[in-house]
Amino acid sequence: FFLSNKMQISLGYSETISRPAFKDLNPASYYDDERDREINGNTNLKGTIIKNIDARWEWYFGNQENISVGLFSKEFTNPIEEVSGAFDDSGNLTYSETGFQLANIGNATAKGIEVEFRKNFGFLDSALENLALGGNYAMIDSEVSIFDELSEQVTNANRPLQGQSPYV
Repeated sequence: FFLSNKMQISLGYSETISRPAFKDLNPASYYDDERDREINGNTNLKGTIIKNIDARWEWYFGNQENISVGLFSKEFTNPIEEVSGAFDDSGNLTYSETGFQLANIGNATAKGIEVEFRKNFGFLDSALENLALGGNYAMIDSEVSIFDELSEQVTNANRPLQGQSPYV
């Protein structure tokens, strides 16, 4: 919705699926250089279904100049996380101090606010018209609800989504 020729608000909704990588579906383990550990693939992984809704206000007030503020909420069904241990032939997760298994762990949500800006330096001198400074900041609150069958093997069944920073 255009409030003026320089300002608008928008509302969006989407549903997507994030599929596991081929190496994640392979029953063999692989070495994760970034985390310095073995990861066991899981042939039973399901894709993560993501429902996203967001609202955004945008103001374009000059050449290469804008400010925007957005609110968002995401719901994840079957998010994939690393868990300590490996699944046995019966499908039960057994604890291991050295091995990590990929698993669909329950449901999760992420909610937050995002602020973005861009300002050019043409106001200082016309030679600086093509030089701009921009930034983006997001605060994110996430929570995972662990499946009942995994809840006995974790210290907290409701916690932040694995790997999700509270800010970006």
